[in-house]
Amino acid sequence: MEDITPEEVLVKQKLKIGLDRMMILASDADPLVRSVAAESIGEEVWLNPAKQAEINAMGGVETLLSILRQPNERIETLLPALWSLRNLLHNNQDAQIQLNDFD
Repeated sequence: MEDITPEEVLVKQKLKIGLDRMMILASDADPLVRSVAAESIGEEVWLNPAKQAEINAMGGVETLLSILRQPNERIETLLPALWSLRNLLHNNQDAQIQLNDFD
């Protein structure tokens, strides 16, 4: 018996949620939800770098930094947030300026 959802089904479900909801979920109280949301944001940018501007406009740098600034954040959440921030900053001067403004 196999009850694990196939990867392609999970990917389709994430895409249905949308970036705007993922940004909200990245601030959720549940660390697992934050982790999935952060990873999904990074995947969006990885698959389509043009999404950087959209994520910038939604406060992506600030959202991902809020995860990274939590003193007791779990490594399972920190790693996706770091990866996503890296994807957002790569060749993205607007995001780099925003990061610099946050100290």
